[in-house]
Amino acid sequence: MKKINLLSTFLFCVFSYCLMAQVPQSINYQAIARDADGCPLTEETIDIQITIRKDSANNNNIIYREDHSPTTSPNGYFKLLIGQGDNAIGDFDQIDWYDSPYFLNVKMGNEDMGTSRIVSVPYALFAERAQSVENDEVDDADADPDNEIQELVRVGNQVFLDPGQGSVTVDDADADPENEIQELLLSGNTLSLVRQGGSASVDLPMPAAVWQEDGTDIFYGEGNVYVRNSSSSNENLVSFVDGGNGRGFVVAHKSGIDKAYMFGSDLNTGVINTLGENGNLNVLIASLEDYPNHGAVGVFDSDNNQQAGMYVKSTGEGVIFADCKNFRMDHPQQSDKEIWYACIEGPEAAAYERGTATLTNGETFVPFSEHFQWVANHETMTVVLTPLSSNTVGLAVIGKSAGGFKVKELMNGAGNFDFDWEVKCVRKGYEDYKVIRSKREDLPAH
Repeated sequence: MKKINLLSTFLFCVFSYCLMAQVPQSINYQAIARDADGCPLTEETIDIQITIRKDSANNNNIIYREDHSPTTSPNGYFKLLIGQGDNAIGDFDQIDWYDSPYFLNVKMGNEDMGTSRIVSVPYALFAERAQSVENDEVDDADADPDNEIQELVRVGNQVFLDPGQGSVTVDDADADPENEIQELLLSGNTLSLVRQGGSASVDLPMPAAVWQEDGTDIFYGEGNVYVRNSSSSNENLVSFVDGGNGRGFVVAHKSGIDKAYMFGSDLNTGVINTLGENGNLNVLIASLEDYPNHGAVGVFDSDNNQQAGMYVKSTGEGVIFADCKNFRMDHPQQSDKEIWYACIEGPEAAAYERGTATLTNGETFVPFSEHFQWVANHETMTVVLTPLSSNTVGLAVIGKSAGGFKVKELMNGAGNFDFDWEVKCVRKGYEDYKVIRSKREDLPAH
């Protein structure tokens, strides 16, 4: 469904006329076309049917009908001249405006927009059909200027000139209906009605602004700010409040309940808290209390106990911790499954390397890979050997170095066979790994 919101229901262009001048046979009509949701129909060609009935709004006494196809503006505005459309019924020039009442019906497409009484005669058209008089020969016995002035009347959303108290001659020598439309302009707090030949302005009082501009920025001058989904709602969606001590505090709500906080801490750092359904802390993003320039994330259970997290130590080392550390991968044969492996755990930060080597004449040297030499502290090395032959009494490691280790068969054996090996070392830089530590060391500050 479409509808029309009239700027002033229908506006008559009140043309001036001289006795010998030709009067335009038209009535100016302006409106805003909207769809069923109240949104303007922008830059769209629409079909308008104009019908003028006599005596009653609902009878079939159609005096005149015409069609128009105006194009709306970006705001849905359009205008047309009644009397200059594609004529369907009657002759506009032959309407006897003196023989009122008349009613105006408007249709947009197939939608009837309603019928309104033409409460004000189009004066120039009426005057053209009246008896000609000379200006100086008008009988005005009472010499009362008030009853010569027409009254501008507003009824609902209609504005019209009431001719009941007389008429006034308007000088409009060019007979151009377009230059009769006044324009309402707002500049700062000055409202102006501008028209050909002059303007009238009024200064509007401006309330004290709480929102203030500073260049391209805008800020709230005082108090807190609350965002709601409607003016009638009493539930905040987001709150911007003063947290005291120069701290801003932002709260996100769901159904009126706090669900997340963002604020500045006393350590001059930023903090973000998310809350669970029970109102307890879920995730905390902040920094370590003693190291405000090192980030930390804590993940909590339903009882506010931290169960996992990560942070950066004062030495710049990143730490990740949890009850159980895992890696996961897609199952190669079942798309709805995953494979999870838990990490080997121990009281040190360890690294290992393993492989298979070959004994030649009872001995060999096993070199480490280059990357293992970078990672492992060889002074903490332990080696496990597994012979792959039963014709031996055993193997021994007889030398260790940063580059590898040397193996010899026991009892001066001279065997030639393969063996498996595994080496474990403490990672370089983690020789002082702390097994027992204070809880506050890995708790973000909040």
